[in-house]
Amino acid sequence: MRLIQFSKKLLFVPVAAGALLCSCMEATEGESEKNTLTVDPESSFTYNINGNVNFFDSTEQEDSEYDEKEFKNEITIQFNEDAAPTIEYNGLEDEVTITPYVDKGPAHLIIRAEKKVNYILKGTSKSGSLLIFSEKKFKLTLDNLNLSNDSGLPAICSQTKKRCFIETKGIATIKDAEGDGNYFLGSAYEKVEIGEEIEYYDAKGAIFSEGELIFCGDENSTLNIEGRNKHAIVSDQYVRVKSGKINITKAKKDGIHTNDAVLIHGGELNISGIEVSQGGAPRKFNGIQCEKGYIVIKGGKINITSPGVGIYASKEEFNKSDIMTEKSFIYIAGGEINIQTDDLKGHGISSKSHLIISGDAKIDIAAEGDDAKGIETDGNEDYAVEAEYERGDIVLAGGTVNIFSKNSVVDPSGKLNIVGGTLNAIGGSCFSRDKVEKGSKPCGIADFDKAMRAGEEITVAGNKISTLRADLTTAKVVLINDTLKAGDEVEVTVGSQTAKAKVE
Repeated sequence: MRLIQFSKKLLFVPVAAGALLCSCMEATEGESEKNTLTVDPESSFTYNINGNVNFFDSTEQEDSEYDEKEFKNEITIQFNEDAAPTIEYNGLEDEVTITPYVDKGPAHLIIRAEKKVNYILKGTSKSGSLLIFSEKKFKLTLDNLNLSNDSGLPAICSQTKKRCFIETKGIATIKDAEGDGNYFLGSAYEKVEIGEEIEYYDAKGAIFSEGELIFCGDENSTLNIEGRNKHAIVSDQYVRVKSGKINITKAKKDGIHTNDAVLIHGGELNISGIEVSQGGAPRKFNGIQCEKGYIVIKGGKINITSPGVGIYASKEEFNKSDIMTEKSFIYIAGGEINIQTDDLKGHGISSKSHLIISGDAKIDIAAEGDDAKGIETDGNEDYAVEAEYERGDIVLAGGTVNIFSKNSVVDPSGKLNIVGGTLNAIGGSCFSRDKVEKGSKPCGIADFDKAMRAGEEITVAGNKISTLRADLTTAKVVLINDTLKAGDEVEVTVGSQTAKAKVE
C-alpha cells in the first residue's frame, strides 16, 4: 500500500480495491481506515470502497440557509430610470444611510448599514448601481429589477466580507459598464469619489462581493446577467447557486469566477457569450473558474458554451516539501451538465488536483479545439520529484459521462480510478492502460486508424450511442459500464469502420 503525504497532515491512499481511503491524522498504522480527507478546517469529503462520496461543508448549514426573521428589516428602493430612486426606509434611517455617488448621477447609490437588512430592489435604470458596506450579512431581493449603468462601474458591488443572499423574483436583468475587454492593458472600473476623497474599490464583475454570494429564486424566476467589463459573477470567497434560473449571456472574462469555492446545488445555470481578450496574444476565458479552491456540483442544470475551459479548478502552486499546499479539486455528485468549448485548449472539465464524478451526475462534453481534452487533471510536472508522490487523480464512481474531444477524452496526471458509473467517449486519444489504478473495474478501448467524418453514427454492440461531432484523423473510443467484463471484446462502429474494444 502506498502512502502519499499531503500538506496539513493529509494522506491520500490508493488501495487495490480501487478506493481512495483518506485520513486527516498522522501516518500511523490503521489510521488510513478513517476514510476522511480534510480539505480545510471546516470542509472535508469522504470516499469509500463502494464509490459513495459524501462532501461535508460547514457552509451547508451555517451559510446558505437563513430564517426570514433575520431579514425582517426591509428597505425598498424603486429605481426610476435616471432620476433619483424612491427609497422607503421603514424606520431604519438612523441605522442605514443611502446616498448617491458624487458626480455619478442620482441612481448610483452607496449603502452603509449596521443591521441585517433585506433590500427590495425594483424598477429600471440604465445608469444606476449599488455599492454596499454592511457590518452584517444582508439580502438583495431583485423584484423584476432592470439595472445597468454607463458610468464605468459594476452594477452590484459588495465591499463587505459578510454573506450576501440574492433572491430573484420574476425576471431581473443586471449589466455593468462597458469595458474594452483588454486583459493585457487592464480594463478597469473607474475610481469612486466619496466626499472629498477618491478611492478605488476592488470590483471584478457585474455582480461582485468581497464575501460569499448565495443565489436563490423560485422555479419561475430568471436572473439575466451581462458582464460587459470583466467577469459576470465574481466573489473573493465563494459563490453558491441554490435555486432559480441564471442566464449569463455576456462576459468579458469568466462567467463565474471565485477564489475559494463554487457550490451548485440546484437551479438552472446557462453561461454563454464569453469573449476573447483583444490585447496582445488573445486569452480565452472560462465558463466557471475557481482560482484557489474547489468546485462542488450536487444538482441543478448547467449549460456552458465557452472558448476556454468549461469548468476549471485552477490552483497550481505547491512546493516540493509540502507537495500540495492548496485544496483545489472538483467533485460532481449530481446535476445535468452540458459543456461545449471551441478553443485550441478549451478542455471540458479541468482540475489542478483531483476530479471525482459520482452519484447520478449526467455530463455531456464536446471539446472541439484541436488540443482540447474532455476531462483532465493537470498537475505540474515538478510535483513528481519522487515516484511515490502523485496528484491529480480522476475518479469515476458513478454518473453517466459522454465525451467528444479532438485530443484526449480522459487524461489524468495521476491515476484513473474506476469504481462505477458509465462513460462513452470518442476522441483523438485517451489515457494509457498503466494510468488505470490497480483494482479498478475494467474498461474497453477501441482503436480507429483511419479518418472519420462529422455526422457519422457511433454504435456499440449494434446500439447507436451518438453522432460524431467533428472530423477526426484517428480515434479512440473508451467504454466504461457495469456490464463490461475483463476479456470481453465489444464491437464498435463509426460510420463504415468497425473495431473491437478490448476490455481489460
